[in-house]
Formats: sequence, C-alpha cells, structure tokens
Amino acid sequence: MSSRYAVIDMETGHIVRETDKKEVAISETKLEVTKEMLLEPTHEIIKHIYRQMKISGKIDSYGMIEMEGLFVGEKFFEVGANAGVLAENFIRLKRSLSFRGFIKKNKTVDCENWNEVMEVLGIQITNKRKVLSMKRLLIKNDIVRENNKLNGKKCYVVNPNVLRHGTHTSDYCIATFKDVALNKIDRYNTYLLYINGLVEYNDIK
Repeated sequence: MSSRYAVIDMETGHIVRETDKKEVAISETKLEVTKEMLLEPTHEIIKHIYRQMKISGKIDSYGMIEMEGLFVGEKFFEVGANAGVLAENFIRLKRSLSFRGFIKKNKTVDCENWNEVMEVLGIQITNKRKVLSMKRLLIKNDIVRENNKLNGKKCYVVNPNVLRHGTHTSDYCIATFKDVALNKIDRYNTYLLYINGLVEYNDIK
C-alpha cells in the first residue's frame, strides 16, 4: 500500500492537496497559489503551477490535462441504448474521436461543419430527416458542442464526461465544457486555463 501525503492549511484545517508523491507535498508547502494571485500572476507563480501539475501527472507529456471519471461515461451507453435507428451511427462517435476531444474527419483533419460530422457517423447528408434527428440527439443530450478554434475554424467537441480516449484530454475540450468539466480537474489546472485565456476568472471556484 503506497503512502499518501496531505498539505493542510493550519488556519482552516482544509486539505490543500493530497498526493502519493512526497516531493509534491514538500514543494507545495513552499508556495501556495491562491485564486487572487491570478489577477497579477508572476513568472514564478506560473512556473510553480505548471511544475506541480507535471510532477503529479495532472498534465502529461503532451500537455493534456487529467480528468476524473470514466473514459466512456454511463451517459454514452444510455443515449446509445435509446437512440433507436440512430444507435449504430451514434456508436461510431467513439472511433471518430481525436485525442484532443474533437470529432475528426480523418486521422489529421477535424470536422469543420455538421455535414462532415454526419458523414463520419455514416449518415447520408441527403437524408435531411436523419441528419436533423442525429444533430438533435447530440445537442439535446449535451454530447457535442460547436466551437471555434483560435484560427477561427469551427470544430465539434465531445463532452469529456461522456466520452474521451483516456485519463487526459485537451485544455480546449475542457474549456468548451467548462460548466461540467472544471470540477473534474485539479484546481491548479483551472488556474492554467485562466492564465491561457481559455476560461474566465469567475469560472474558477
């Protein structure tokens, strides 16, 4: 059984961080970053936050962020089971998902419009009724959200609470679903999302 270490705020008694890595706990006691510090972040603060997330594995070698919960959530199976004639098409969402959490047109290109999304799900875009039904299914169940990348191109992001490739996903995916995903990541990672301009100050708890 591995050891666990906790950093405790002696004034409030609250656990600031719990980890199985002693070096993380020791480093954390040297500098505790608060939400208020983000209003005027220094290079030292940003470096400290990023280092803590890397040491603890909350950010992997590809810059992806660790999220709590199942890779394939219960909702994915629930929606699929109730999708009727769309079930087969809905299940294809899993193999069209990129590691960043986008629906991909092929190995290197993301879908940029709903027609491309439908095509990768195996739906003929000439079948307007089926297209509308699938779009309604994905939006109503909050499975997919449309967003714009920094380059202005549209992308279709899959809810990481419903479906993702593994323990980690992209900061952009989390930011797109910030209302349901920020509470599933480390507090320091929410700070980094704010520093990088992906979420607002008020989004941070």
